[in-house]
Amino acid sequence: MSDWAIIVSAGSGARFGNDGVPKTFRPLAGLPMYVHSLRAFEAVPSIAGIVLVVPDNWLEYAMEHSMGEATRATVEITPGGETRQRSVRAGLARVPLGTERIVVHDAARPLVTPELIEASLAALNDAGISPSEVDALSSYTMEQNVEVEVARSVGLGDITYFSQVGYGGGAGCAVVGHAAMAVATGQANVAVAWRSRPTSDGRRPALAESTTSMSMAPNIIMMSSSWSSDTMSDGRASFTSS
Repeated sequence: MSDWAIIVSAGSGARFGNDGVPKTFRPLAGLPMYVHSLRAFEAVPSIAGIVLVVPDNWLEYAMEHSMGEATRATVEITPGGETRQRSVRAGLARVPLGTERIVVHDAARPLVTPELIEASLAALNDAGISPSEVDALSSYTMEQNVEVEVARSVGLGDITYFSQVGYGGGAGCAVVGHAAMAVATGQANVAVAWRSRPTSDGRRPALAESTTSMSMAPNIIMMSSSWSSDTMSDGRASFTSS
């Protein structure tokens, strides 16, 4: 099985200062910050290729300082977009069709290790669930959105159960409870508890998980996502998990 990685390094890092140098291009231990992530992913044998997403006006710099870092994996460098979601979308566009697993990493987290990457990939194997097996979706939002369209774009199967909890106190726990009920009562086999909010909303939902519900119905996948309704030309959706 071959995997691809998308390293997102297209942000401006405005909180680091306004001298025009993006945060992930600043030196760290003698190297541009993003290079540490590039080296970590290149060291993982199953990673066949890496897409490095950078600011458009730093594309030439990234090409000059990155290509020598990868001696095994294929490295693609592409300009990002105005938002993280659009940058991930740009990265997805460079990943070969048919790739089974794509991991997305923020270059502003330079301490990632090959061991951590391999452990994350191993956890995906342990899950033993493919997107086509998911048949239930539970979420909460503050406004109407297209979760089902996004879910189908990323390969979910026929949705036999769908619930949407009105936003408010305890909504996150209620979403997990709905998903647990769907599995426990036989209405679904695998449910995604999707605490979702469109990118047009600038805030994040507070973390609210129900460990009781999780233990009652282990076939629940927890997702907390900020997503864009954009879809790729081949039907894949552009979203990032947080």
